[in-house]
Amino acid sequence: MLKLNSRNPLYAQIKELVKTDIASGRLRPGTRLPSTVEMAQDYCVCHKTVQLAMQALTKEGYLVRRPRHGTVVADIPPSRLRPKETGRLVLVVHYTDDGFISGAFVRDLVDGVRAAAADAGWALEMSLYSNFQPATEDGPFDGCLLLRPEREAALGIKRLGIPAILLDIQHPRSGLSFVETDNADGIRQAVEHLTSLGHQRILYAHSDLEAEVNHSGRERYRAFVEQTRELRIPGADDTVRAESLETRIGGSDFTAVITDGYSSTCEILNQLSRLSVVWPRDLSVVAFDDMELAEHMPAPLTVVRQNLFEVGRIGCHALIAGSGLNGSLRAFVPPELIVRRSTRSIR
Repeated sequence: MLKLNSRNPLYAQIKELVKTDIASGRLRPGTRLPSTVEMAQDYCVCHKTVQLAMQALTKEGYLVRRPRHGTVVADIPPSRLRPKETGRLVLVVHYTDDGFISGAFVRDLVDGVRAAAADAGWALEMSLYSNFQPATEDGPFDGCLLLRPEREAALGIKRLGIPAILLDIQHPRSGLSFVETDNADGIRQAVEHLTSLGHQRILYAHSDLEAEVNHSGRERYRAFVEQTRELRIPGADDTVRAESLETRIGGSDFTAVITDGYSSTCEILNQLSRLSVVWPRDLSVVAFDDMELAEHMPAPLTVVRQNLFEVGRIGCHALIAGSGLNGSLRAFVPPELIVRRSTRSIR
């Protein structure tokens, strides 16, 4: 039975159902599967959905395509079909700044990884590393979760043939699966919230968009430009590096600002204090990322909260299940807009 309201895509659910039938013996080696059209009718989904599931199962070695005969169940060793009861996963964290280390970011993500392991019945041994080399020296492991790795580091792990999934980042054309926040959706929520309050001039304050590791920042900036263009309000030129806020605030008619992450939020709030700008009286503020003290400020911050628990949970589940590898998993986790008192209506 497929779960239509699940975050797990329909094709992935079908794939897991077929794998369960193979593991239980309902589908024996050499059994010919129905056509994808017939299976689509059985599951009440479109043909393309079943096709994606079959392609993934074939790539993972559970099915074999035989010319003029169709798709059959592969001859899989019983040891591979038995679920593992314990295992070791490695979480490699690429630290980027002090805020990243001290915040709740890693903690929430690790909680999601642990929850997925518990759901799967794994007695999980998880090690946390700031780079990959020490992990290899501590003995064999079953999979690797890479949190914001640089592209070359990620490709190096892939070349070793180790099952790996990227967390909170994607490296296009790398062939690596990823789970990340839906950055475009988060920016869309922020812009729509502000425009619903009457704001038409919104300043976008960003960190270094040129930095190699700031993939998420570039995604958010593109989303801001696209969303403001769609709403037909200024946007493409209404951007500023966070540390240069003073050059755009003085004498401008901006009524709101959106920050693109932890670092830019800290910088913006410090500058607003130095400039004696009071939020939301003088300027409404929406921050991307929920800072630990955001709700305890004099005017609690409206934030786009990333669901990092779910990012970790989905990535860990895919590793344990042996699914979604080799670039076939592309999961975007929707964030949530938390409206607090740093934004107000100007109507």
